Amino acid sequence: MSRKAPGSRLSGAAHRLQPHWSDWQPRAESVSSSQDGVKSREFGSAAVFDVLPPSCPDQPAVPSDAYAPAEAYQDEDGYEAGPGVCDTTFGWKSVGQELRPNDVTTDLTPFQHGNRALASKDMRKSQADRGMAISEESRLANLLRRVSREDDRDRRLATLKQLKDLISHSESKVTLVKQLDTILGTLSDILNESSKLLWELRQDAAACLGLLCTVLSYEAERIFKWLFLKFTTGSRDEVKLLYLVAAQRALEAAGERKAFSHVMQLVMSNLQSILENVDTPELLCHSVKCILQVARCYPHVFSTNFRDTVDILVGWHIDHTQKHSLTQQVSGWLQSLEQFWVADLTFSTTLLGQFLEDMEAYAEDLNHVMSGEALDEDIPPPSVSLPKLAALLRVFSTVVRSIGERFSPFRGPPINEVYVNDVLSRVLSCVSTAKQVQFSEPVLTAGNECVGVLLTSVEPYGLLMEAILAYGLDQLDCCQACGPDYNLAVLSLVTLIIDQINTRLPAAFVEKLLAPESRLLKLRFHREREVMSAVLAVYKALLSLKNIPTLEAAYKLVLGEMACALSSLTGTLEPSESAPAPSSICPSIQHPTFASLTLPPEKAQFILIFNLNTLTTIGNTKNSLIGMWALSPTVFTLLSHDMTLVHAELAVFYPAIQYAALYTLYSHCTRHDHFISSSLSSSPSLFDGAVISTVTTATKKHFSTLLNLLGGLLAKEHLPPEARRLLLTWAQEISVLIKTSDNYSPLFSLPSFNKFCRGLLANGLNEDQSICLQTCHSLQVLSSSLSTELLQRCVDVCRVQLVHSAVRVRQAYGKLLRTIPLHVALSNHGHPEMREISLAIRHNMSRAPSTTFHPQDFSDLISFILYGVLHRGGKDPWLERLYYSCQRLEKRDGRAAADSCRPGVVPRVLLKTEAVMWQWAVWEAAQFTVLSKLRTPLGRAQDTFQTIEGMIRSLAAHSLNPEQDVGAWAGTGGDGDGHHSNQLRLALLLQYVENLEKLMYNAYEGCANALTAPPKGIRTFFYTNRQTCQDWLTRIRLALMRVGLLSGQPAVTIRHGFDLLTEIKNSNTQGPEMEVPLTLLVEALCELRCPEAIQGLAAWSLSTTGRNLGWLPSVALQAEGRFEKAALEYQDQLSAATGMDYSIKSPECSLLKISSNTSSPKHTSNGDNRKTVLLKSSECSPEVINFLANKACQCYVALCDWSSVKEWQAAVNGLKQNSTNPVGINLRTDFNYIQALSRFEEGDLVECGAQLELLPGEDCSALSSSKDKLDLKRLLPSISPDPTELQRAIEVQLLRSSVSAMSKALQQEQRTAANPDTLVRCLKQTGRICLGPLRLSTLTLSDALPTLPTLQLHCTAALENTLTGQEECMIPLGSEALSSCKQQDVQPFLLALRYTMFQRQLLQKLKGHSPSTDSHLMELRLTAVKFARKKGNIALASRLLSQCGDRTQEEGGQQEGLSQAFRHLSLEGTVGERWGAELQIEKAKVLRNAGQSMAAMEMLSRAALSYCHVGKNEGAACRSLLTLCKWLLADWKDMTPQLKQVVKRSGAVNSSSAVGSMSPLSRNIGALLELPLEDQGIPHIITETSVSVGVGEPDFVLGQLYQLSTSLAPEMAKSWAALASWAYRWGRKVVDNASQGEGLPLLPGEKKEIEELLPATTSEEDKEIIFSILGQAMCRPTGIQDEDMALQQEDDEDDMVDVIWRQLTGSCPWLGEAGQPVTDGLIRVWRRVVDRIFGLYRVSCQAYFTFLKLNAGQVPIDEEDPKLLLSCQNSKQSNDDMIVMATLRLLRLLVKHAGELREGLELGLASTPTAPWRGIIPQLFSRLNHPEAYIRQSICSLLCRVAQDSPHLILYPAIVGSLSLGGEAQNAGSKLPSALPTFLDSMQGEGLGGGRKSRQRAGPRERLQRSCPPSAPVRTRP
Repeated sequence: MSRKAPGSRLSGAAHRLQPHWSDWQPRAESVSSSQDGVKSREFGSAAVFDVLPPSCPDQPAVPSDAYAPAEAYQDEDGYEAGPGVCDTTFGWKSVGQELRPNDVTTDLTPFQHGNRALASKDMRKSQADRGMAISEESRLANLLRRVSREDDRDRRLATLKQLKDLISHSESKVTLVKQLDTILGTLSDILNESSKLLWELRQDAAACLGLLCTVLSYEAERIFKWLFLKFTTGSRDEVKLLYLVAAQRALEAAGERKAFSHVMQLVMSNLQSILENVDTPELLCHSVKCILQVARCYPHVFSTNFRDTVDILVGWHIDHTQKHSLTQQVSGWLQSLEQFWVADLTFSTTLLGQFLEDMEAYAEDLNHVMSGEALDEDIPPPSVSLPKLAALLRVFSTVVRSIGERFSPFRGPPINEVYVNDVLSRVLSCVSTAKQVQFSEPVLTAGNECVGVLLTSVEPYGLLMEAILAYGLDQLDCCQACGPDYNLAVLSLVTLIIDQINTRLPAAFVEKLLAPESRLLKLRFHREREVMSAVLAVYKALLSLKNIPTLEAAYKLVLGEMACALSSLTGTLEPSESAPAPSSICPSIQHPTFASLTLPPEKAQFILIFNLNTLTTIGNTKNSLIGMWALSPTVFTLLSHDMTLVHAELAVFYPAIQYAALYTLYSHCTRHDHFISSSLSSSPSLFDGAVISTVTTATKKHFSTLLNLLGGLLAKEHLPPEARRLLLTWAQEISVLIKTSDNYSPLFSLPSFNKFCRGLLANGLNEDQSICLQTCHSLQVLSSSLSTELLQRCVDVCRVQLVHSAVRVRQAYGKLLRTIPLHVALSNHGHPEMREISLAIRHNMSRAPSTTFHPQDFSDLISFILYGVLHRGGKDPWLERLYYSCQRLEKRDGRAAADSCRPGVVPRVLLKTEAVMWQWAVWEAAQFTVLSKLRTPLGRAQDTFQTIEGMIRSLAAHSLNPEQDVGAWAGTGGDGDGHHSNQLRLALLLQYVENLEKLMYNAYEGCANALTAPPKGIRTFFYTNRQTCQDWLTRIRLALMRVGLLSGQPAVTIRHGFDLLTEIKNSNTQGPEMEVPLTLLVEALCELRCPEAIQGLAAWSLSTTGRNLGWLPSVALQAEGRFEKAALEYQDQLSAATGMDYSIKSPECSLLKISSNTSSPKHTSNGDNRKTVLLKSSECSPEVINFLANKACQCYVALCDWSSVKEWQAAVNGLKQNSTNPVGINLRTDFNYIQALSRFEEGDLVECGAQLELLPGEDCSALSSSKDKLDLKRLLPSISPDPTELQRAIEVQLLRSSVSAMSKALQQEQRTAANPDTLVRCLKQTGRICLGPLRLSTLTLSDALPTLPTLQLHCTAALENTLTGQEECMIPLGSEALSSCKQQDVQPFLLALRYTMFQRQLLQKLKGHSPSTDSHLMELRLTAVKFARKKGNIALASRLLSQCGDRTQEEGGQQEGLSQAFRHLSLEGTVGERWGAELQIEKAKVLRNAGQSMAAMEMLSRAALSYCHVGKNEGAACRSLLTLCKWLLADWKDMTPQLKQVVKRSGAVNSSSAVGSMSPLSRNIGALLELPLEDQGIPHIITETSVSVGVGEPDFVLGQLYQLSTSLAPEMAKSWAALASWAYRWGRKVVDNASQGEGLPLLPGEKKEIEELLPATTSEEDKEIIFSILGQAMCRPTGIQDEDMALQQEDDEDDMVDVIWRQLTGSCPWLGEAGQPVTDGLIRVWRRVVDRIFGLYRVSCQAYFTFLKLNAGQVPIDEEDPKLLLSCQNSKQSNDDMIVMATLRLLRLLVKHAGELREGLELGLASTPTAPWRGIIPQLFSRLNHPEAYIRQSICSLLCRVAQDSPHLILYPAIVGSLSLGGEAQNAGSKLPSALPTFLDSMQGEGLGGGRKSRQRAGPRERLQRSCPPSAPVRTRP
């Protein structure tokens, strides 16, 4: 082909206009370094215009895009002005300021762009105010003169800015036109200045010129002409550049305004000529920007110049000598002209065709070179051709991009599919040719870009597709030697190829791409991050394919490489000989291609992380059928199951891999909401969408698997912190999501959820604070759904974290503790975390003494304990720093070597726990005291003792007299936590003395192994001074006892008290000095609720001193919780001791006296029938009298009986004044506080508030401003360290908050009420104070949380929630406490009742009603009644019950009054439905405890009858019947006549007189017995099977009542146990009587039948003999054992029928000739009699089996269906004793009466659950040698079933039994057969490991036969 001139190749060009012009804003481009300086300061930027006088303070700044086009508008003078330029009007300075040269730049304030009209108005106003009209002209001349003549640069800049202001000011246009030439001349001079220092000034001048052009739009033509003339005549490029900048500014500011339309043709032609003549990139850049501005705003003007412009730009683009950045910029300009390219499509395609021809020409030239033909001089060498070819490829790509979306085969000619395919194949051909001649990276890079651009427009098929795939792989192979740009181009091309071909991509291409030797795999390790990201994009494109076979091929290769990497890494961990075979690691994901590879560890780790990252492509596609189901293994299975290897040993050495695997799984699960909803779905229906239902089925088990994985990993101790944080974030997301819907509640019953929560809890005690907090947040979300066991663990964790050194952690776990129900928080259970603290302390004590605790450390610690002074400040907790400063590495290492089995001093987890730190510090201080021989910073040994003793004595004196100052003890406090600090110091002081005593004892006596012996010198010193030390201890023990009670640690008092009593006893000191320690000791025991210990103390006192301390049993009553009886006894004791009448006349006393007098002797509790020994007046010391008076007062306070408290106070005060012999009684109760509580409970809140003002402490809830900081010192007055004082102060704050809240609710319209915000803050602060005693309980290592402070914490939370309007704001205390709280204390319930009643009042005021509060209140009341009743506090129970009714009842003191009051008590509405039945039962029980048994039974029977008639509350009716039966049995003698009346009435037909004479109770019971029974498959108890066989009539009534109870509530195990026990007891009596005595009397019907069978001639005597024989049951006598039975069986026949027949024929020989019908008839009658005899046993047998089914325990169930799991949560209802009794009785029936009860036993044993039988496994084994094969076989089958569920319980006894069987068999001969070998065979046959399914398929009969020996066939019933 002919060579074309270069110009012909560039004959035209075009350009694409960007849709967003902001991409091409003038400041965005910079071509070169010289151009960077040309970034003109845009007009309107705040930095340019910062002159503003103070009169215009609020002008906003002009935004930087001030040149954005906008609609022009008309201003006042008629001139048009663009708002982009002129929408700011400035105020002017006065003349003095204007002309003062030094003042120009002073006090310049930046301004903001404001509204033009407003600003001009303000400006005019300010000018008028000044009264100075200044000539615009003179001002302009002045500015022009100054700007040209000024020397100082900054001043010139400021002046120029003022000039700009003037120009932009609309009113100065006329002046500007007059002075235009001068202005232009001045600005031209500035532009032509040569100093580089003035570049900024010159740029500003250019901007000013552009602004001038815009403002004077009608003079624009003149100015533009002047500009272009100056540009043409100018010689310096930098000046030309500034003129272009000015033109650009003018064009930008002008926008599309019509005023400039006439100038644009002129401007465009000038710009075109400039473009044709520029020769530097800088000028090119600015000229093009001007042209683009014209193209954008005036496209019709530009379109005529489009081709010329493109021609020139393409010339620049194709010039390969230019910089790459310029080429890129030119390409961008061309692409921004898209609308013109598309409009002139013919030109565009022609241009492309020319480029293609030129490319092919160069390719042809290169071909000639390659073929080695003679070089023609016209043929350029490759060094010339290749760069030009690359340039052509680049410009081709640019033009295709410029045409944009129009370059598509689907948009019609001239561009169609054939055209695009042709272009693509020609480009491929050119690039391939060039590559064959010479490898040129620029050509290939440009070629790849060009192919990529074309590919986006076409979907290649056939040969073209193959060519593209081959081209892509070929290009990839060239990547090794090339730079990153080329690599990126190739990788983006490969990604594009995969995306475009997609479903038609052959698997072979994928396999080549991902093969081990592929260049793609090596590029992953490229050092450039961009290249690595591009490889990742290729992988993601491959894994996004929609063609399943191809995708699977890619997926398998990715997984295969991961398996290879895993096996390589695992090989590095194991020694070479024991390393596992590579194929054994992750066999499900191995790939043969990678099988032989071994990777270095660094590469293997990188590959795993990289490939895991790529898998997110599949994993993060929501509900993808491919990702969830089509691939094998699925992404979830791979990460959660196949790759668990990364969580084992690999995690230790390669934590990054574990993190990557977890994060990939996390992102996959997050995308699918953690599969929560799919885990609840049932099997998909036909109507589900196919994809969704398949995915749901495939992911059903995922959530459970996920919980298991998270739980298992979180529970690991050694987990990398990053992985732990990720898992906790994940857990938090799951927790929040699972609580969003109530539908997810079945998931909380999954075992995997339990494991997950356990894993969470394991992180609660982490040394990292952030991990503790994350865990806490998750637990707070889940707390309402956790099981009791998990909640107990939560309580443990909270207790430890409440003493964490970080405040945030303490507060978070305090908040968590408030969400845990109180019955869980207060129940006593094992504390593993607390045990760990104790072990750490114990281990520290047993270590050898360290010498690193220095005098300074001791001084710091003891000054804090004794005086509350903190010497160590600083950010970190000082205690922790003290601990670390005392540790030594060499000591630790030496210890570890000597004692390798023990851990470090303190576990790392507990280092942040203050409890451990304090205990460690106090032990070290005591250790230091002993090691320094008592010479401490406190002084010599004597001084040390005296200092400690003085402090203890001053505290003891304070406890005796609270008004007495504690002196130095008070300390400075000041940390806002003063009271807690005081209590803590008290505890530490007592602990220090305790430790000191232990260590001194160890020094002079020594221990076996508990403590390490001190050095010899120390031992000698203490041995010498032993007596001194012991005397000191004895001297301070009494004071220590007082301090122990003061500090709330009664255990300390008890220990020192017992020691003191021992010392007093040994010194033989008798008399009054023993009374004081005894009083303190008893008080401590009473606080700890130890009534038995107090009784023991009384007995000890009597035996040791001979004195009978009669008041001790009264204290024991109080310790037991029997407050009412204790108060009465205290009154009697005081009256006797002082000789004055102390009894107060409250109604409770009379009620209690009545109940104690009339209660049945059988029914008394352990403390009620003691005789009170009264004191003599001479026996009592004043201390004891004072103690008893205070104790009586305490009892009334505990009962919340405020009237009695007031009466008691009045009585004591009256006796103080009237008595001739004054008694020093000092009641410690604050009666203002009592009065306040009394008023509060009565609902008189105004009076309560008045009483509260008399108490110490401020009412912070009444603060006026919510911004005031709450001061703890204002909330808590300076109270003594006694914990009861703190409780009282908290209670006062709660009362104050409540009163304020109610006044707020009542007076919302007035502003005087407290701000609820302040109230809430006050309650929060009170809650924080409540945490103090809880923290102290952990610090002192007490067993459980203190009850009242915990309850007060929940009360503050409940009130706070009520005030903030939350729904669930009840105090979380309910009837569950009955089973969990062992102490059964009524006081917490009374406190909870107080605030719940207030809550109800408040909610009624705020919302009008609160049904949930009413129900909760009723539950609290009834539970409190139960607790009060169980402890004998009948008056309290009656008072609480009377509050339950709808109207308040007057309490009657007499019996009739009480029962009458109870009769009228009833509940209505929803509360009645929920709690009405409970109330009825409780009323009856309280009546009975009050001594009114008959009324109680009548009430209970009437309630049961009413429930039966209504058909509701069957459970309550059942419980009522059981309680009634229990009471009937208790009062059996009295009740027998009434029960007989019932039987008579049922026998009498319509006898109204009989009914009339019956008592109400008998009538009720009779009505109950007439109710119809539901058929439950159990024979009914009727007269024939009970009374006729010997059951007494009253017992028959009991049996029927029991049967009725089972019929009413078949799901209640208790009623079945009662029925079974009754039937068993009477059944045994009946059977024993029938087998041993004369038999049963026959029924009239039976006698008649026999008489009809016998001949008429039979005598009466013979008849009687026959009747007596047929009335016998030939049973085995009870006393005969199994062995005797076996011996008997050898002699006697086994058929009872023969025995009976022989007896009959023996007595009446003529019967032998009577014939077969007579024989059969008599035997038939006998069988019926036997059935009657065993009727009760049958009832018992079936009832016991039903009972066992209801106590099946936890049934193992498949986890797949949480709903099924939820429905099977049937745990045991009864205690173990009842279950063991049931199983033993059933075993006895099986062994003794298998023949008679065979059918019932067979069915029952086949279906009975195995769990209840675990308790009697030894007994079952012992019966395997029973002589009857059937019995042996039944026991054998039962044991096999137990073995299936609990193999560990069976295997051991079975194996031991089989080993010892040989010897036993020889000794016993062959007389006793054994089923043990058979049992072992059957166990083996059933396959204990996995034979569950086969066992389930086989029925009982088949299993029985299978495990029976051939010699013992299974007998069936005849």
